[in-house]
Amino acid sequence: MKADIIGVPLEIPEIPEAELLGGAVCGFACLAGQGSLPEIAESIVRIASVYEPCQAQHKEYSLEYENYSAAYQAVREAIATVPDSTFQTCRSFV
Repeated sequence: MKADIIGVPLEIPEIPEAELLGGAVCGFACLAGQGSLPEIAESIVRIASVYEPCQAQHKEYSLEYENYSAAYQAVREAIATVPDSTFQTCRSFV
């Protein structure tokens, strides 16, 4: 599902604590001072599986995101027209 949403292949690393390995890779890159971060990561990280996106599903998710973005923008614009005093009044009830 995540690959469908973002529209690009999703690579799953062999180890479940990938964020910890990422921190170690960053530390190693700083200490070693050799190679770029992507080069070092590529030499250390092993990919267990890859989920390919379904383009039809990605198109549906993209449409839903466009609808969400339009609604969000409309709400932001509407809130911008509300006077600050209204928010202060509402806060007094909390």
